[in-house]
Amino acid sequence: MVDTLEHDLGAVSSVLLCTAAGVPLAADGLPDAEVRRAARLTGGMFAAGRELGGRGEGLQTIQLSSGEQHTVIAAVPVPGQETLVLSATAEGVGLGVLLVRTRQVVDDLREVLSAAAE
Repeated sequence: MVDTLEHDLGAVSSVLLCTAAGVPLAADGLPDAEVRRAARLTGGMFAAGRELGGRGEGLQTIQLSSGEQHTVIAAVPVPGQETLVLSATAEGVGLGVLLVRTRQVVDDLREVLSAAAE
């Protein structure tokens, strides 16, 4: 599924899947020495987002932008399991495009993980 983002967008610099607690599960495009730190930061940002505005249906995405670089952090809810978090960073791609494609990958991940949990 990471390949899907890279293939479709061509400008994805990193993708990270971690638990909401910040434990890394999979990463691409990050140096090995940075994966744990990036997972902790991603989990922390997700937790802060939940506290600040994730009421109702719950927090689904956080978007960050700096110049031409955008990051989308998205919840990957799996029924009966801990919520996972997917972070995708790309440069030179519109934020809306990255957001839509990241949400599609989240949907694909949720289907695969839900089926595996059954």
